[in-house]
Amino acid sequence: LLEVDWLKKMWRPDSFFKNAKSVTFQTMTIPNHYLWLYKDKTILYMV
Repeated sequence: LLEVDWLKKMWRPDSFFKNAKSVTFQTMTIPNHYLWLYKDKTILYMV
């Protein structure tokens, strides 16, 4: 397991929904991230 600070060093694209009618943000004490590194160097990243 990696510390959350490791994610700050990884480039991530900005995500947005172009035609969103409303937006809400979750406020959590701990960031909710899922990162999986595959053997073929593929990265799966979900927020």
